[in-house]
Amino acid sequence: MNLLGARVLVLGMEKSGRAAAEFLLARGAVVTPADMKAQDLPGFCLQSEELFDEAWDLIVPSPGVPLDLPGLQAKLHVPALGLSGCAHTNPCPHHSYPLPYCRHYCRFQ
Repeated sequence: MNLLGARVLVLGMEKSGRAAAEFLLARGAVVTPADMKAQDLPGFCLQSEELFDEAWDLIVPSPGVPLDLPGLQAKLHVPALGLSGCAHTNPCPHHSYPLPYCRHYCRFQ
């Protein structure tokens, strides 16, 4: 997955969310960190349903963020990868999802 210039929303800014944001920034992604609590981070946004209305190339929820958030449910067509998916470098040959996530629903696997 080419992250250069990708608009990425990282949900949850505890240790794992911050690590994901740093990883993505180092690979050229345009990262917007978000959390329910205010954080002193560049580009930070408070997590809200309106935040999901924006056009994201990738949404990375931290482990503590429930995937059934109303705004996130409406964006299920946007890839939502767990943190281990960010570091996986072998994308499915038929999709842009890393293989561990694509195997669950990819008919080509």
